[in-house]
Amino acid sequence: MYEGFVQAYEDRELSFDETYRDLCVQLSGAQLRGPRLDAVRKLANPLEEVLGGSIRLNGGRFYRHAPGGGNLEAHLLSEGLRKIGALTHLVLNGSLIKNGFLFWDEPEANLNPRLVTVIAKTLRRLAGFGIQVFVATHDFLLLNELAMADDYRGALKDGAPEVDVRFIGLNLSQDGSHVSVESKDRLRDLNNNEILEEFAAYYGRRSELVAKVSA
Repeated sequence: MYEGFVQAYEDRELSFDETYRDLCVQLSGAQLRGPRLDAVRKLANPLEEVLGGSIRLNGGRFYRHAPGGGNLEAHLLSEGLRKIGALTHLVLNGSLIKNGFLFWDEPEANLNPRLVTVIAKTLRRLAGFGIQVFVATHDFLLLNELAMADDYRGALKDGAPEVDVRFIGLNLSQDGSHVSVESKDRLRDLNNNEILEEFAAYYGRRSELVAKVSA
């Protein structure tokens, strides 16, 4: 939807949130050069490995360019890889800069578990670069990857920096009248964590079934 979207948004009434327009504006920037590019390369390289190539903007369209040659239009990539491609381009064109910020709603959506762990490391690398990252997630793996890195500082040697993490839990009351908020430095200190509670309930149900079958 990138090609021509900003102009269409400026000239016509479109039923798209302005966030899409803002994202397209940021994506329009060309890749950095010189020392500034070198500074962000360490953030982009792991993402390009996942993509199997680099992201290039040509004639108003995005392409994934493979090292061996050949371009693949970005819209032919899976939605999860398109998100990673967009993030890569924002890193390389300087839209995500030190002392900047990133808001990302459900980064795990449409990604397989292996790529979720890559995203967890990427979020830590961005934070280590000086970018303030806000993430909303319902994903057990992403949440616990971030918590594990925070809990085992100095022991987890995975190439990503140690960063400060704050966990914020939002819980809707049973009658739907209000949302309670709690904020902790450690995931395990949250009093209400429906993600962990539901996974614990699943393993409880599974254990009961195993016990019945084995009896």
